[in-house]
Amino acid sequence: MTSRRICFHSYFNDKTLFGKETKIQIYYSNVLRISKKTNAMVFDNSISVTTKEDKQIFFTSFVFRDTAFDLI
Repeated sequence: MTSRRICFHSYFNDKTLFGKETKIQIYYSNVLRISKKTNAMVFDNSISVTTKEDKQIFFTSFVFRDTAFDLI
């Protein structure tokens, strides 16, 4: 995270369990909404970012989701 954008980096994604890395940058000027979400109707560990283009991006499996949410 920077003062201008949210950055996400992971080696896990929806296509591979390990190996191919995922890097995402979202500029705050493009963010419409940020909210906390429940994953699989059980775990409170996800953050959803909705962009001005109506694209919804989910970041899941946060150990410290509330801290990450507050920083964003």
